[in-house]
Amino acid sequence: MNEFSDLPPLEQAKRYRALAQDARREAAAAKGPARQSYLIIAENWDKLAADAEEAARKLAEKPQSRK
Repeated sequence: MNEFSDLPPLEQAKRYRALAQDARREAAAAKGPARQSYLIIAENWDKLAADAEEAARKLAEKPQSRK
């Protein structure tokens, strides 16, 4: 995840959403406890994406300092 930390928040969110989608795809193919584990992982990636989107929103609302 360190490789995402240097990205702008919206790009981070995009990548986290893609990882969530991958986890859901794996869940659809999994059976038993693995399926639930993949769904939990997807939820966590979605939470990170939502956090990144919120950070982007706050950055956009932040007044630009004048130099």
